[in-house]
Amino acid sequence: MVRRKVAFRRVILLSELEEFAQRHSWEFEGWYPAAGNSPAEYIWRVSADTAVHRISDELLGLHYLLLVSEGRGAVDSLFEELSEHFDVLTWGEGLSEAAGAEGPVSKITSVAQLAACAPEEFTEGIQLLLEDRLCDPDKDVREVTLIAMCRIMWSEFAAPVRNLLVREVDPDVRELAETTLAVLGGE
Repeated sequence: MVRRKVAFRRVILLSELEEFAQRHSWEFEGWYPAAGNSPAEYIWRVSADTAVHRISDELLGLHYLLLVSEGRGAVDSLFEELSEHFDVLTWGEGLSEAAGAEGPVSKITSVAQLAACAPEEFTEGIQLLLEDRLCDPDKDVREVTLIAMCRIMWSEFAAPVRNLLVREVDPDVRELAETTLAVLGGE
């Protein structure tokens, strides 16, 4: 199964996506409410083996898409269609913006967007940036970084989270780090 996340430079309203889906003959499959740490999802079926999930991620504070298909070609084609209509953020652009972010609000926003467009495959640049954000003096930056790591789900994040647990004094961040470690399978 091939999966690709799609983040946007501006908020894409559900009505905009519904209109796009209708124009492209996507079949609405259903809405699934948030449950626990899992975000809410709207799902459209593009073809028998391809689906578009609109993720409403309250923990990251944004909406993004997840394209899922049996084949890379279908995902790439769908990404191109979306890119022609919406202002999408590639993971390279997201990484660049996150690296240049200054101040807590900018760092929080850029880390959330990076999580929403990160590739499925491990990418060292993203790993290094998120490790750096785990050392940020701002508690909220460290927390959103842990949430981003949960959303990206690379096992390589376990070691930096363990390192954070050694030095972290804030009980809320420690609790989230323990949860993150469990989600990543690094307990």
